Parts: sequence; C-alpha cells; structure tokens
Amino acid sequence: MKNGHILDGILTANEVIDKARKMTKELLMFKVDFKKAYYLVGWGYLDDVKAKIMFPTLWRKWIKECISMTTTFFLVNCTPTDEFPLERGLRKGDLISSSFFLATEGLHVMMKSMVESNVYIGYRIGDHDCFTCFETISGLKVNFHKILLVGVDVDDFWLNEVTSVLRCKIGKIPFVYLGMLIYGNMWRLVFWERY
Repeated sequence: MKNGHILDGILTANEVIDKARKMTKELLMFKVDFKKAYYLVGWGYLDDVKAKIMFPTLWRKWIKECISMTTTFFLVNCTPTDEFPLERGLRKGDLISSSFFLATEGLHVMMKSMVESNVYIGYRIGDHDCFTCFETISGLKVNFHKILLVGVDVDDFWLNEVTSVLRCKIGKIPFVYLGMLIYGNMWRLVFWERY
C-alpha cells in the first residue's frame, strides 16, 4: 500500500480478531514465514496466479514484459561476465513488488483444498507435503520452525485435526508477529508502552 507502515498488518490482524470475537465467528489465522521471500519468488508462478484470479491478459503481458527484460552480470576480477536474464525475485519498494501478496494466495488455495479433503476422509499426508509442493511451484522457501495455526472460537478437536494434516504447531493468542503482540489489548496504553 502506498505510504503503508509495517504496523498496518499488525493493526489489521488485531481488528479482524476483535471483530470475529465480538460476532462469535470462527476464525483461523495461519502464520507462515518465508526465507528471503522477495528474492526467491518466481515470475512465472506469479503470472500463473494472476491468470487464475482473472487479472486482465493485457495487464499481465505488460507486467511480464517489464520484469522479463531484466538482465544482470557479475564482475569477476574487475571484468564483466556476459549478461544473463533473471527469472525470479522482486525488489522491495518497486511498484511491481506489490504483486508479492499473490504468492501467498497460491499457498492459501493449496492448503484449503488439502485440509478439506484430508480432514474429511481421514487421510494423512507426509511431513510438510503441502509446503514442499508450494516451494517447488513458487520458488519460495518456507521456514518450517515458524509456522503456526491460530484458532479463534474454533473447536480444539478440529484445530488439532487441521494442524496434524498441515504438520504445523497450534498457536495461542496472543502471539508475537514482527515483534508486536497480536491480540494484546491495543486499547490499553500498556500495550503500546512495551514498544
């Protein structure tokens, strides 16, 4: 978002949880961390996701042309190598980097279909299969030690079933994201004094 701030995501997450609790609606939050996400995301993958969610063909073509014309070279002993094209990565702050959010949409779709099919038929997949498949398709590397699934007003039995399918840990509210509490009481001054 233009003029966005790192706290925007934290505030939004807190507001979503607060609204779900007030309306007594079930809410699942999935916290996933990618290693060097902006450097590794594949351009072809992003274009495929854009196609699936009906981004206009002409717009996709323009974006593809902008990023696929990128080339680079290395200096070896002060001598430049031949130029070669790049196939992945986005620069933080570039206008095109805003399309990074689409990368997580692919993971969302994969996880949703996997959880729905596996929980209902009782089938157990191998360790981290969903994430390994996602890594292969997108180029993004999942940091398996930081994956959490947090439920708000979700039945514990169902939450345990889902986490066993996804092979991740159950997180509890409040939890820390980017150094700040998610669903600490942000209306109290003491919540902000810690930071």
